[in-house]
Amino acid sequence: MSLKTLTEAEFLKSIAEHEMRVLRDDGVYRHLLFKRAQTQDRYFELITTPGRLFYVGDMGDFAFERDKDMFNFFRTEPSESTQLPINVGYWHENLIMADTQGGSKEFDEVQVKSYVYQCLSDWLEGADSEDAQKIQEEVTELLEEIGLENNEHLILYALSSFDLTIGRHRLSFELWDAPSFNRPSHHFLWRLYAITWGIRQYDQFKAANEERGCSE
Repeated sequence: MSLKTLTEAEFLKSIAEHEMRVLRDDGVYRHLLFKRAQTQDRYFELITTPGRLFYVGDMGDFAFERDKDMFNFFRTEPSESTQLPINVGYWHENLIMADTQGGSKEFDEVQVKSYVYQCLSDWLEGADSEDAQKIQEEVTELLEEIGLENNEHLILYALSSFDLTIGRHRLSFELWDAPSFNRPSHHFLWRLYAITWGIRQYDQFKAANEERGCSE
């Protein structure tokens, strides 16, 4: 069963006590550690080399590849509606490595049910009242079966096995032509928020150091 979609507020709460430690800061070569004192829970590191950013931590490991300075690539500005804007789709296109601990995508039962309802709507078009009732009953039974499952493979098997003829209506799901049933995973969203937030902390750290240098 997939986790509910992570919100910005939930992420910010989870790292409220994190502190930044700069392990290396040499141009685009950086190594930053973010963690709470006395615990490794939800710690993470951001490591940059020319053209690459590595996220390493308690929530898993990811690597991205794009611009020479990857902090510029991920740097965003807060708005009235969000403190940590993240560009999920575009950033995912630049993902070059993801570990096996909760990858970048997860199966979404909500999208499966939405697809089934869309197919039901198509099947009911032009059906007489008797056939429409039978179609509705069969699809309702299928949705109940899907609701009892918490396994992606069993749900997809239930869809692919659904093949009925009611009146002149052939009922089956063309999964090869179906939309994706995946969404960005909880872990992936957490890491994107962490990258954005971590860069924000780094920028504030650099700005504070420059201000102190000017005042001396």
